[in-house]
Amino acid sequence: MISRVLATVVAAAVVLAGKDAYKLVQILVHPYFSPMRSVDGPPDPDGSDYDTVLKDDPLVMERWAREYGSVYKYAAKLKIPTLASTDARAIAHVLGHPDVYQKPELLQRALRLIFGAGMLTVEGDEHGKQRRVMSPAFGNAQMRDLTHIFLEKTEQLKEVLLGLIAEAESDQASVEVMHLLTKTTLDVIGLAGFDYDFEALSSGETANKLGDAIYAIVNQPPPSFLDILQIVFPTFQVIPTKNSKRLKEANAVLHRVGLQLVAEKKSEVLATSGPSVDKSTFRSKDILGLLVRANMANDLPESSRMSDAEIVAQIPTLIAAGHETTSTMMTWVLYALSLNQDAQDKLRIELQTGHDDVGDSPSMEQLHAFPYLDAVIRETLRMWPPLPFLSREARKTDVIPTEQPWTDKNGQQHDGIPVTAGDAIVVPVLAMNRSTDIWGPDAGEFKPERWLDPHHPAPHVQNVPLPGLLSFSGGPRACIGFRFAIVEMKAMLYVLIRSFRLALAVEPEELTMQAGLILRPYVLAELEKEPQLLLLISAL
Repeated sequence: MISRVLATVVAAAVVLAGKDAYKLVQILVHPYFSPMRSVDGPPDPDGSDYDTVLKDDPLVMERWAREYGSVYKYAAKLKIPTLASTDARAIAHVLGHPDVYQKPELLQRALRLIFGAGMLTVEGDEHGKQRRVMSPAFGNAQMRDLTHIFLEKTEQLKEVLLGLIAEAESDQASVEVMHLLTKTTLDVIGLAGFDYDFEALSSGETANKLGDAIYAIVNQPPPSFLDILQIVFPTFQVIPTKNSKRLKEANAVLHRVGLQLVAEKKSEVLATSGPSVDKSTFRSKDILGLLVRANMANDLPESSRMSDAEIVAQIPTLIAAGHETTSTMMTWVLYALSLNQDAQDKLRIELQTGHDDVGDSPSMEQLHAFPYLDAVIRETLRMWPPLPFLSREARKTDVIPTEQPWTDKNGQQHDGIPVTAGDAIVVPVLAMNRSTDIWGPDAGEFKPERWLDPHHPAPHVQNVPLPGLLSFSGGPRACIGFRFAIVEMKAMLYVLIRSFRLALAVEPEELTMQAGLILRPYVLAELEKEPQLLLLISAL
């Protein structure tokens, strides 16, 4: 009986999936009619695709740029030709026109299934509405108020590390730092994001239902075949999977607790501001509180307000962006300083002697006043950007302007790149950040001093949060939380580098990086395990 019902459901789904199947056929046939046919690039790999190559060798795109020029293409999943360019003007155009160049449709579907309709996943006018309401929560004034949380949680991490050194009964301990940094940044975004303590660092695991729900959402296991099928053919989502059940339960908890948090923030706003909420009084101890205030402002048109459900949908986005990427960036900066002891010593001297009045609790302005600290952060973001590639899909015919002429595989020169609706495009962030043509022969070296030279070479991409870097994307969809990430990393380094000496616990040759959505470090002999970084840590 059950098998008969299941067969009926599957048969109905196949019929209903006709539209999606047609879309898939379009995707597969489209490359044969795309103007990208004339773009040069590496030959299609036998029995594989370059998405697999990119995962294991993220720097291959920089080598392709040297071999094929600033405009090239490669075969991605399903052998779909994908355009890539290291031309600064072309990248600025793609990132600057999010109405034309959006996340690929299948990626959008996957992200919506996980994160809901938050700012990470919506496009067009809806994204603009959400971003306008959220922007005040990420300004300098709010980051100034949150700096103490960054410092206090890192002090807690410091105590954990001191405890591990004491347990080792030695002057140093071998510590896998990535999972500790992830717990620290999870606690930070909980408190700074919506005044909610996950207690991940103190308890070893998330200590409450919301923590468990967030963990389930942002730590999705590898998708099954049916999970992938449901992304390609949404009609098949009527068939539950283990992952979809887990995600549905987690989202139910998130929605329930999230609505409670939003209701509490509304009550706080009304208690302090009354029914008329003025923008000039916008202050809150957390981002969600400020977001609710901004959404209740009396001069905000009703059509521009977000619903409570839309506000709740921002929580998993805040969590994912606020702890996964930041903890990974912190892992890379500790790796870089462990590998480059001279840079570590130079930074420590600056932090210990740079300003006599700073003490243990520097303000945001005091953290920004350390030039070498800022240079270390920027150089880490250049060498190991959290998102090594940005995927886009053209939604209509366009010509992407280029700074320099480029030559196609037929020897013809072009001043622009013609694209049609459906063309896949990648912004190769890591390749841009490591390009010897842009940064010079030392592009592959960790060299913070380059940022102390105001005339150092760098790509001139317009409208990016940090000049010369694509690590936080650019244009209208640039990372809204880049200030949060920068101040948090500076605060964490301020505490850790003044308290500990760091060194690699393995030889550098034993480590590698792999690129999924995020660029992470791995042990070469243990690629099947979680990303990790083992350091020898000693107290000063």
